Amino acid sequence: ADEGRLLSRQLLHQAAHVLQGAGAAGPVAFRHDPSLRALLDGLVGYSRVVVYGAIVDASGRTLLHSEPALQGRLLPERPLLDDVLTAGLPQLARMLLGPPQIYEVRLPARLGEQPFGTVQVGVSTSLVRQTLRDALLRSLAFGAGALALAIALGLGAGRVLLGYLQRIAR
Repeated sequence: ADEGRLLSRQLLHQAAHVLQGAGAAGPVAFRHDPSLRALLDGLVGYSRVVVYGAIVDASGRTLLHSEPALQGRLLPERPLLDDVLTAGLPQLARMLLGPPQIYEVRLPARLGEQPFGTVQVGVSTSLVRQTLRDALLRSLAFGAGALALAIALGLGAGRVLLGYLQRIAR
């Protein structure tokens, strides 16, 4: 969720910067701006959990999308990631253990004082699940290593103490 929020804020900030320099062209300038395209490509290419980024107008039509073929089209309505996170642990467990789904992080975008749409970042539960699985496997490997080391140290220390006790008994 934090990664999705951070990336959506970056996209919103860059979009606002493009709008300031666009003048009368307005949101149409998004399609021709190389910095926004590079940001969208990096957003999807370097994130472990993000599957798309988009700037969408008030009617739901994409002005700019990380998948260029989807520009100008209506995006399907997706559930908000923040709604799942605030719903509690049972809902979060269903999200992670259920079928793969895409959740969105959305930020409202404004043109001056007027809202003109949203910045949307899609987060995939299958990618989140894989990231969590990797972290769990690393944790289990570390725990198993620590347990093996503790057992080895315990057996070694026990052997040394047992040797001292045998000398005392003799």
